[in-house]
Amino acid sequence: MSQETKIYPQEVIDVTSEVISAVIDAEFFADNGIENHKIGLESARSVLSELFLKKFIAGETLAFASEDEVFATIDVIVADAMLESLTLKGYVDWYYDDERNEKMFFPTEKGKAEFEKQKKLKE
Repeated sequence: MSQETKIYPQEVIDVTSEVISAVIDAEFFADNGIENHKIGLESARSVLSELFLKKFIAGETLAFASEDEVFATIDVIVADAMLESLTLKGYVDWYYDDERNEKMFFPTEKGKAEFEKQKKLKE
């Protein structure tokens, strides 16, 4: 998640807020294993705002186009929240890949040790 502040059109803010309210009411974070609800909310707000901004710019309806788009968005929110949580715990770190303009994650020494510990527990 980015620490930068972005300004969105009011229409994008409104629809994002509506979806966030539904997410909270549905207990989405607990159901998807997101322990830290603050991180979950930040991830959801970021992912949804970017999705609806793209639709706004393209002149599309500010809604999910299909059930597949809903599930794909859920996957991104969950992955983003979990990676952010692992980063805060010190298990992974990240950098921006300038060529693809994407965050790239990699395990820290602490993360590698925890992975090995978990791997041994499952053997």
